[in-house]
Amino acid sequence: MEFYPGWLVGIADFLPFKYIYYWPIQFFLNKSPADNIHTLFSIISIQFIWILSLFVLYKIFWRNMIKKYCAVGG
Repeated sequence: MEFYPGWLVGIADFLPFKYIYYWPIQFFLNKSPADNIHTLFSIISIQFIWILSLFVLYKIFWRNMIKKYCAVGG
């Protein structure tokens, strides 16, 4: 992430992949941004928000698709 331009880092901050792969690696490498307990709490909370939002989207899509599903046969 250190080599990416600023606009790409801004996009990566919004998406969950940075918090799944990049920050745990930084924590185990003892990099300075990841050793703060506040930073770790914010990373875990962002991951939790992504999990909840994707679960809600899943439930909405599943409910809508089950209404349109038509099985033919036995």
